[in-house]
Amino acid sequence: MQAAYGQSGGESPMGEANVDTEQEKKWRIGRIVALLVVYILPAFLVAPDGYVAFHLPDFTFLIPDSIYELVLWGAVGVQVYFIQRPLQSQPRTFVYRVGTGWFVEGLLYFFALIIALTMTTNSFPGLYALPPTVLMVVFLLLDLIPIALITIRGAVVIDGKNRKIYRLGLIPKVRSFDQVEGLGKLEVRVVNRGYSHFHLVIFFNDGKHWRLDQMAAEQIPTEAARVTHATGLPNRAPGTNPA
Repeated sequence: MQAAYGQSGGESPMGEANVDTEQEKKWRIGRIVALLVVYILPAFLVAPDGYVAFHLPDFTFLIPDSIYELVLWGAVGVQVYFIQRPLQSQPRTFVYRVGTGWFVEGLLYFFALIIALTMTTNSFPGLYALPPTVLMVVFLLLDLIPIALITIRGAVVIDGKNRKIYRLGLIPKVRSFDQVEGLGKLEVRVVNRGYSHFHLVIFFNDGKHWRLDQMAAEQIPTEAARVTHATGLPNRAPGTNPA
């Protein structure tokens, strides 16, 4: 891998959001539908005795009465909140999504539904040998896997107003602008194929880096300048002090 810091130049940016807000809204609506399907469909397909067949459930199951259901309805609420207030709509904020697309979304929804149906049919009888408290925790974690598959996505949020950078995912992380060494290019060479991938990257002064987006090498200076202009993120060469 080869890294280049301190990218600059390009057209003067306007600081507009770098995420298609309408597309983001569609993804979040899709996640709401997937959460409801994962929750409601097993109630119609899985009978109390564990057999899979269509039946009308007792609709009191819609009343949250467990940690799993509270988390699920909370996840629905989070999606609704961010439909109304997208991250990229906040002042001086850029959002870089990781691995988001309808194919990936659909695949994750499918696996979430399979796991939800599997959990409803009590397909893990061996777990009942565990102590009751441990068993409860294990089943809760297994129940939460479909919610995680549907809702947790990787992203890097550059918050220029609060001078913070957030990496969202299974384990969120936070960095401050003061920890930034530079904004620039990372080249990843595919030796056995004879070509390279280029990434816009935030480099930190502890030697670590977060990838923002993959793009053509010639696009990186323009995008780096746009991010710097819009958010105020430091964009300097290593070892230099900010002005």
